[in-house]
Amino acid sequence: MRSIVRQDKPYGNIPKLPGLRDQFMAAYVKVLEVEQAPVLDSIDQARKRVLDALSGKEYEAQKRSHYFEQFREIWDGAERCNNVSTLRSFGDKADALKLRLLGEMDALDAQIAQKKAEAAAKQAREQAEEFARLL
Repeated sequence: MRSIVRQDKPYGNIPKLPGLRDQFMAAYVKVLEVEQAPVLDSIDQARKRVLDALSGKEYEAQKRSHYFEQFREIWDGAERCNNVSTLRSFGDKADALKLRLLGEMDALDAQIAQKKAEAAAKQAREQAEEFARLL
């Protein structure tokens, strides 16, 4: 295609351009499909890791659909992507999201543990005060 476009007198070869373009696009789509498979797998593995970590948590019901949707957006972007270098970045986005969400869950777990510890300490103080009043 380039050689035809760069010719001084390409007029005789111009009718070949649509066919050459179709050949190029078919080859490029095959390359995209090959490159897309590991990226989609990476996104799926990151999503699975996060949802497995979320399983059984107190806040699972509130967070599950939100977390799933965030990975779905990355997945959809990778499926629609038509540039190989951009496609590869979607795997990195999924890994970054995985790390962020796992960190968020760790922070929520720490908050819950702190609240439970405070409640247990309060209950222990109240029981000690009640015991002291009985004596």
